[in-house]
Amino acid sequence: MKRLVFTLLLSLTALTAHSQFAAGIKAGTNYSKLSFSVDTLEANIEKGYDLGIFLRLGKRVFLQPEILYAVKNIEIPGPLYGGASNASVSAKYKIIDIPLLLGFSALGKNAKNFNFRIYAGPKFSFTIDNKLENISADIQELVTLKDYAWGGQVGVGVDVWRLFVDIRYEKVFSSNLNIPGIQTQTAGFNISAGFKIFK
Repeated sequence: MKRLVFTLLLSLTALTAHSQFAAGIKAGTNYSKLSFSVDTLEANIEKGYDLGIFLRLGKRVFLQPEILYAVKNIEIPGPLYGGASNASVSAKYKIIDIPLLLGFSALGKNAKNFNFRIYAGPKFSFTIDNKLENISADIQELVTLKDYAWGGQVGVGVDVWRLFVDIRYEKVFSSNLNIPGIQTQTAGFNISAGFKIFK
């Protein structure tokens, strides 16, 4: 899967010589909630952050690949590791996120210093470290991280001159977490801002 994703990114980059494009940097805050296949397990929303680079190809209809370094925080319920129901712990893990987004600009070629965008597409995540952080060794043995996961994103954005703000919802269908006997999914949203270095 890694080879496929990076091949797609290289192909998109090669198109920039023949396309209208923008590129730049972005950073934001992510909010994630873990859900379980067991009804008795429940987790709260936890906050993390991400930062990285993006490339936007096209005007009215555009492709936007991104490469982001992301820190995710999740809550692990106490009953999952033998603790009390109110003894949940917050764990942290680090990933590389690669969204491949297809979008539509409301103003297209007429946009000069303002634009409104909608977009959606798949997202691939690759784990940097296979251990959760900020938790005890016994929980680390129980809850491990997979090498990669995939999901989808949908969002809206506003461009003002070279600045932009995005709000997006994401759902990870194949979770980063590996818990024996329990299936998990992660959902959440992201608020980010960025700057177009090339426009």
